[in-house]
Amino acid sequence: MISSTQITQIRNIGGLNPRRRLKNIIDELLSRDLQTKFSKDGLKGKRRFAGTMIYKCIKGKVPLHLD
Repeated sequence: MISSTQITQIRNIGGLNPRRRLKNIIDELLSRDLQTKFSKDGLKGKRRFAGTMIYKCIKGKVPLHLD
């Protein structure tokens, strides 16, 4: 389970736009090697990132719009 402290730390990761912020969050949480093993929908023989706890945390708890 992801704690509220971890969610707060993830929320503090910034970016110039929503797409860049999402990339920065994923870069902070997953190594490049691990990132290559996932795609959002699990295409091309990769694992499905959309089904992970990290994805659910980002989607449900971290606003990607600019404040």
